[in-house]
Amino acid sequence: MAISGMGDLFRVRAILICPTGNNLYVVHELSNTLTQQILPVLGSGQTSQFVATQSIIPPGASNTTLAAGELLISTVNCMYPKEYLYATNRNDPNSAGDAISIFSTNPLTLVAQVRTG
Repeated sequence: MAISGMGDLFRVRAILICPTGNNLYVVHELSNTLTQQILPVLGSGQTSQFVATQSIIPPGASNTTLAAGELLISTVNCMYPKEYLYATNRNDPNSAGDAISIFSTNPLTLVAQVRTG
Protein backbone atom coordinates (compact mmCIF):
# COMPACT_ATOMS: atom_id res chain seq x y z
CA MET A 1 0.00 0.00 0.00
CA ALA A 2 1.31 3.46 -0.87
CA ILE A 3 0.34 6.70 0.79
CA SER A 4 -1.37 8.96 -1.73
CA GLY A 5 0.89 11.73 -2.99
CA MET A 6 4.00 10.38 -1.28
CA GLY A 7 5.40 8.19 -4.07
CA ASP A 8 7.08 4.83 -3.62
CA LEU A 9 9.51 6.04 -0.96
CA PHE A 10 6.69 5.95 1.58
CA ARG A 11 5.24 2.54 0.75
CA VAL A 12 3.74 1.20 3.96
CA ARG A 13 5.24 -2.05 5.22
CA ALA A 14 3.63 -2.35 8.67
CA ILE A 15 1.03 -0.46 10.70
CA LEU A 16 0.55 -0.72 14.43
CA ILE A 17 -2.02 1.02 16.64
CA CYS A 18 -0.74 1.33 20.18
CA PRO A 19 -2.97 -0.68 22.55
CA THR A 20 -2.40 1.78 25.41
CA GLY A 21 -3.27 5.01 23.61
CA ASN A 22 -4.30 6.65 20.38
CA ASN A 23 -0.95 6.50 18.57
CA LEU A 24 -0.52 5.03 15.10
CA TYR A 25 2.95 3.83 14.09
CA VAL A 26 3.89 3.09 10.47
CA VAL A 27 7.06 1.56 9.02
CA HIS A 28 7.78 2.77 5.49
CA GLU A 29 9.47 0.06 3.46
CA LEU A 30 11.58 2.00 0.97
CA SER A 31 12.49 5.08 3.00
CA ASN A 32 13.32 2.96 6.07
CA THR A 33 11.50 5.29 8.41
CA LEU A 34 9.11 4.92 11.33
CA THR A 35 6.40 7.55 11.73
CA GLN A 36 4.05 8.34 14.60
CA GLN A 37 0.60 9.92 14.30
CA ILE A 38 -2.10 10.66 16.85
CA LEU A 39 -5.48 9.28 15.88
CA PRO A 40 -8.49 11.54 16.50
CA VAL A 41 -11.58 10.37 18.32
CA LEU A 42 -13.76 8.35 15.96
CA GLY A 43 -16.56 10.49 14.55
CA SER A 44 -14.89 13.78 15.53
CA GLY A 45 -14.34 14.80 11.90
CA GLN A 46 -10.68 15.59 12.65
CA THR A 47 -7.72 14.13 10.78
CA SER A 48 -4.77 12.37 12.35
CA GLN A 49 -1.92 14.54 13.60
CA PHE A 50 1.64 13.81 12.45
CA VAL A 51 3.98 13.72 15.45
CA ALA A 52 7.40 12.33 14.49
CA THR A 53 9.52 10.42 12.02
CA GLN A 54 12.68 8.45 12.76
CA SER A 55 15.14 6.59 10.56
CA ILE A 56 15.63 2.86 11.13
CA ILE A 57 18.87 2.77 9.10
CA PRO A 58 21.77 1.59 11.27
CA PRO A 59 24.96 3.70 11.46
CA GLY A 60 27.20 3.22 8.44
CA ALA A 61 24.52 1.54 6.33
CA SER A 62 23.25 2.75 3.00
CA ASN A 63 19.60 3.16 2.10
CA THR A 64 20.26 1.69 -1.37
CA THR A 65 19.89 -1.96 -0.34
CA LEU A 66 17.85 -1.84 2.86
CA ALA A 67 14.11 -2.36 3.13
CA ALA A 68 12.08 -1.95 6.31
CA GLY A 69 10.56 -5.17 7.58
CA GLU A 70 8.39 -5.68 10.62
CA LEU A 71 7.07 -3.55 13.45
CA LEU A 72 6.33 -4.96 16.90
CA ILE A 73 5.39 -3.40 20.23
CA SER A 74 6.31 -4.80 23.62
CA THR A 75 3.72 -5.74 26.19
CA VAL A 76 3.74 -3.62 29.33
CA ASN A 77 3.69 -5.65 32.55
CA CYS A 78 5.13 -5.55 36.06
CA MET A 79 8.53 -6.83 34.87
CA TYR A 80 8.69 -4.51 31.84
CA PRO A 81 6.82 -1.30 32.72
CA LYS A 82 7.89 0.66 29.62
CA GLU A 83 6.59 0.23 26.09
CA TYR A 84 9.06 -0.20 23.21
CA LEU A 85 8.71 -0.48 19.44
CA TYR A 86 10.92 -2.87 17.48
CA ALA A 87 11.40 -2.01 13.78
CA THR A 88 13.41 -4.37 11.59
CA ASN A 89 15.17 -3.98 8.27
CA ARG A 90 16.30 -6.57 5.77
CA ASN A 91 18.76 -6.95 2.88
CA ASP A 92 21.64 -5.33 4.78
CA PRO A 93 24.91 -6.63 3.29
CA ASN A 94 26.71 -6.05 6.62
CA SER A 95 28.36 -9.25 7.90
CA ALA A 96 26.87 -8.53 11.35
CA GLY A 97 23.39 -9.06 9.89
CA ASP A 98 20.27 -6.94 9.62
CA ALA A 99 19.41 -4.44 12.35
CA ILE A 100 16.56 -4.13 14.80
CA SER A 101 15.87 -0.54 15.87
CA ILE A 102 14.36 -0.11 19.33
CA PHE A 103 12.30 3.00 20.10
CA SER A 104 10.59 4.41 23.17
CA THR A 105 7.06 5.40 22.24
CA ASN A 106 6.27 8.79 23.71
CA PRO A 107 8.11 10.72 22.49
CA LEU A 108 9.27 8.50 19.61
CA THR A 109 12.99 8.19 20.39
CA LEU A 110 15.65 5.76 19.22
CA VAL A 111 16.96 3.80 22.21
CA ALA A 112 19.25 1.26 20.52
CA GLN A 113 20.04 -0.62 17.35
CA VAL A 114 21.20 -4.24 17.50
CA ARG A 115 22.43 -6.54 14.76
CA THR A 116 20.87 -9.96 14.20
CA GLY A 117 24.01 -11.83 13.12
